[in-house]
Formats: sequence, C-alpha cells, structure tokens
Amino acid sequence: IALLRIVKRSVDARRGALKVNLSLEAYIDKEEQPAPLHFDYPSVVGKPEVIIVGAGPAGLTAAIYARRANKTVLILDKGAFGGQIAFSPKVENYPGFETVTGAELADKMVEQALSQGADVEVENVVSLKCENGIKTVITEDGNEFSGKALIIAVGAKHRHLNVPNEEKFLGEGISFCAVCDGAFYKDKKVLVIGG
Repeated sequence: IALLRIVKRSVDARRGALKVNLSLEAYIDKEEQPAPLHFDYPSVVGKPEVIIVGAGPAGLTAAIYARRANKTVLILDKGAFGGQIAFSPKVENYPGFETVTGAELADKMVEQALSQGADVEVENVVSLKCENGIKTVITEDGNEFSGKALIIAVGAKHRHLNVPNEEKFLGEGISFCAVCDGAFYKDKKVLVIGG
C-alpha cells in the first residue's frame, strides 16, 4: 500500500506540479510519523532526457544513476514495480541485507528512485520508434513518450506449468531459481522440472 501511494503521488506530480510531496505511508502504524519529504526537481512534462521501460532492479538502478547525472528521467512500467524480486518471500543474497522480503527490497528501490527525482507512469509499452535521434515509446493506451535516450530493462518472465494450485505455492515451495533459492531447500526432497 505504501509503495502505491508514493508512486501515485509521483504520477500526480508529473501532471503539472514541480514539487513532489512524499509522506512515507509505511510509518502509519507507528506513534511517531516523519514529516513529509519535499523534493524540487525539473518536471518531466516535456521530453525527458532518459526514458526507462521497466521498473525492476535494473530499470530503477538506471534511473538512480541517470538522476545523479542530473538527467530528467521517466520510468514506464505496466505496474510490477520492483520486478520479479517483489514476489520473493525471502531474499538472503542481496548485499546490505542479511534477510529481507522481496517486497521490502522493491519498496526501497522505488523509494530511492523517486527520492532522486525520477518520474513514473503506469503504462504498458507496445512499440518503439526512433526518428532524428529522438526515441518514442507508444503505449497500449495510445500515449506516446519521447526522449533523447531509451533504456529497455523489461527483465524476464517465468514459465509456468499451469497445473492446479501452482499459483498458491509460488514462493511457498515453488521456486524458479536454483542458485537463488536452493539454500532454502537444503536436506529436503525436491523436484526439478526443466533445465
């Protein structure tokens, strides 16, 4: 919920306001709530210098680096902010975190990109074109976004078996990465499908 509220405020800010007001909703259950954070960055309403398609770890990292280089940045994603990592129940192989849920890690990545001044639009990109050095992405809704540079960081998609109860056990016994999740199944009987 906190992630969606922060992203919604960023999207609202893109529609005209130059000041992004982020109040960290994640603290709502605590007695002491932080004061809202205020960031003044250039608006991306015109042509951004960098358009990033994909808001997984690669896309968010690219946004952070581009913003630190003082480039205006627009991130387009169909809504899976944080990418596949957001669906991991437990991450133990990410530097700086002994253990963290994928959702918590994704939240931190999105918060950092937004706090640096990146802008976000929830859009499904369906085609691209390049004319005179300007890259344009066209979305499913017919919206067009143009910029000087385009980074495609759309990640990968797991192949599912489409068997009964598969969705129920994703992250709760069904894994897609032996290197990432193998340690969770030490000394247990496992079944490997595919290779």
